Amino acid sequence: MKYTTKTERMNREYKRKMNRYKYTVYSMDTFDRLYSSFKRHCKENRDFDIESYYQWYNTQAKPMLSSYHSKIRRNVENYKTFPPFRMIGQISLSLKKQLRSKYIDTDRLDVSERTFDVCSIGLDNYYRRIA
Repeated sequence: MKYTTKTERMNREYKRKMNRYKYTVYSMDTFDRLYSSFKRHCKENRDFDIESYYQWYNTQAKPMLSSYHSKIRRNVENYKTFPPFRMIGQISLSLKKQLRSKYIDTDRLDVSERTFDVCSIGLDNYYRRIA
């Protein structure tokens, strides 16, 4: 069994921290792009219309979320415990819930707005803690 030196362990831990920091910044950028897109959609469509929401979700939100998820899964060790990944996942679930047949006739955009607000606070707190 090979023992690693203290320098090697410290280097590995430093690389892990830098990787998490890098992808936290990426998570915040993704959040900002997603939130601005969501706000733009809400501003353009003041009256709720499921067809326009469905089109917005499939053309703008879904590609952003899927590329984010695949990049984080590929590059972050133990991504399920990575707080920004979980927060973006909450936003994804909130946006997807509007498309379910149970909620198709109701406007749940205010719930999505609250989810964005809560996750924004969580991302800021996590960023301050690791920066």
